Amino acid sequence: MAALLGNTNKSPIARDATGNVKVNSRFGEFSIDLSKAIYFPKGLFGFVPELHFSLMNFPKQEFEQFKILQCVNDENISLPVIPSGFDNPFIEPKDMAELLSVTEVKKEDFLLLFIASSVKKPNGNYEVFVNTKAPIVIDTKLQMGVQHVFTNNKYSVRQAV
Repeated sequence: MAALLGNTNKSPIARDATGNVKVNSRFGEFSIDLSKAIYFPKGLFGFVPELHFSLMNFPKQEFEQFKILQCVNDENISLPVIPSGFDNPFIEPKDMAELLSVTEVKKEDFLLLFIASSVKKPNGNYEVFVNTKAPIVIDTKLQMGVQHVFTNNKYSVRQAV
């Protein structure tokens, strides 16, 4: 348990009345059940390895298609993501089959996350992009994740949604 709660930002990790970890992220305060944490043995690109994350609902109803991939170890790490399955509008079926093979995740245990970003346009609206070049693969049965980088040139780190 101590390894799971390793804290890279050195601030104390608080617990709520149920024993869940309390996290104050840029998206709000969350209570995380550690039994549902997703382990990333190799981390995510740009972050240290061996991090644990939790997939949280977005606090604003108008963004219900998004989730938050919230780090349990460091409350400063939180990523907006768009969850998807095997059949999705971004990755070709042939590449999805290769992704299953490379990650050894069974199709019935497969969840794909695309890291999302947005840009405010001059008219005040937002344009949303996802990273299709390096999606995050979650094995929902094992509660483990890995970020996979496609080596072909079909996908972009900034694909308009």
